[in-house]
Amino acid sequence: NCILWGNHDIGGTDESAQVYNDGATVTIDYSCVQGWTGSLGGTGNFGDDPQFIDADGPDDAVGTGDDNVRLSSGSSCVDKGDNTAVSVTTDFDGNPRIVDGDFDGTATVDAGAYEFQPVIPTVSEWGLVVMVLLGLVTGTVMIRKRQAA
Repeated sequence: NCILWGNHDIGGTDESAQVYNDGATVTIDYSCVQGWTGSLGGTGNFGDDPQFIDADGPDDAVGTGDDNVRLSSGSSCVDKGDNTAVSVTTDFDGNPRIVDGDFDGTATVDAGAYEFQPVIPTVSEWGLVVMVLLGLVTGTVMIRKRQAA
């Protein structure tokens, strides 16, 4: 349930920079690994960009206190972990550790230290969305330009 991303070695930022293997047995499961080739085996691993909110923070320097490695909406790491490997009930922000972040009906832990907390629209917001969609489908959405007085 980890994200191994942005580490560098002499070869760049490929898989070997994220996971150093000196010949020992390495077990990685349900993790996002930059440059993932599959050569390390494991179950449920992938190498898609985790889409952090702001990995280097406002100061544009990785590894400082203002980095925001929370997952953004649409991150490949949302709901990609293994619930049986979770031993805590909250993430680093104190939010519930296992939620249904992709709205598929199954609450699954995210890869990474922060659980994506989806925003559920209010009834009035859903009503507006439905009205706009219905208007688009039926062709009744009207946009009027205000005329100057």
